[in-house]
Amino acid sequence: MAQAVSETIAPAKAKALKAYIVEDLLTGRYRLVFATNNTQARRKGANECFECLLSEVSACRSPWADAYAAVDSVPLRVLVAQGGTLYDDHTGDSIDECTIAEMGLTLDDLVGDHKGPVFLCKAHAEAYEAECAERDRSTTTVDKTENGRDEAR
Repeated sequence: MAQAVSETIAPAKAKALKAYIVEDLLTGRYRLVFATNNTQARRKGANECFECLLSEVSACRSPWADAYAAVDSVPLRVLVAQGGTLYDDHTGDSIDECTIAEMGLTLDDLVGDHKGPVFLCKAHAEAYEAECAERDRSTTTVDKTENGRDEAR
């Protein structure tokens, strides 16, 4: 009589996330993403960051940021201190250590998250929010529904 062999299958270990800088080859802008390999980083960058084709992005490892993978967030001051250039979502201007110094600001004045949006200072963030709110108000229209009630859409 044959004995039943019991097999225990261990769950596959999750691969550690690593930091990658993904660059949009058409605009030169880049974002930091966390992925298990270069291809996954490029897909993430193309789909989530730049909404472009996979062939329009490149990715390279950024081991200095691996420590932030667990929290999925890199402080902007760390990105800039590592030599990165950010872009202010209110003005479109580039932000690097020289820009910050020229404006009389510090790395701690940066507002935002590495996933965006990013602002040079609190005043730019507030102006951006005000513009977004105004745009939202101006695009809301009121229509009559079949039963005669006003309904915003």
